[in-house]
Amino acid sequence: MIGRTALLFVLALLVPALAADEKPNVLKLPSGGQLTAPEGFAWQKIGEQEDKGKKIVMFVANKEGSTNIIFVGVMPQKTEVDAERLAQIKGFHNGIVKSLSKNPKAQVKSSLTDLKPPIAQRVQFMVSSKTDERSLHLCGIVFFGNSTYHMQASGSTEEEALKLAKATESLKE
Repeated sequence: MIGRTALLFVLALLVPALAADEKPNVLKLPSGGQLTAPEGFAWQKIGEQEDKGKKIVMFVANKEGSTNIIFVGVMPQKTEVDAERLAQIKGFHNGIVKSLSKNPKAQVKSSLTDLKPPIAQRVQFMVSSKTDERSLHLCGIVFFGNSTYHMQASGSTEEEALKLAKATESLKE
């Protein structure tokens, strides 16, 4: 009986500690790393797709009652060659611009400038879309590490998007 009580006591001590490690704003990445969103945000997996035989996994963090989000797509390949990095950045950027431009009333602007080698490990740009009804500001980030990460923080103002984008600096591989 004492042995069982001691075991239950130890389990009672461990369970809260284990639960504390499982914060909804901390994303355990398939690459083995992690990314922390601001408090109040929660991560969820939104899909996966195959590209040239490699699995891309996508996640989004949002907060109840807020339209602001953080998106991350994780590609398992390491991208070291500048030409490949440029292709990754331009593809991600152009996909965002094309998506926002589908609304014929949208005025889309981008801050992506000409990129010249050597391409940095982290590249950030802003894209904004304004209509009569609303404004949307997206901060796009491409991070080249052991995997390649496409990240996006969105807000109704540029300041909100940039503030959320700071969370992507928490990426640990």
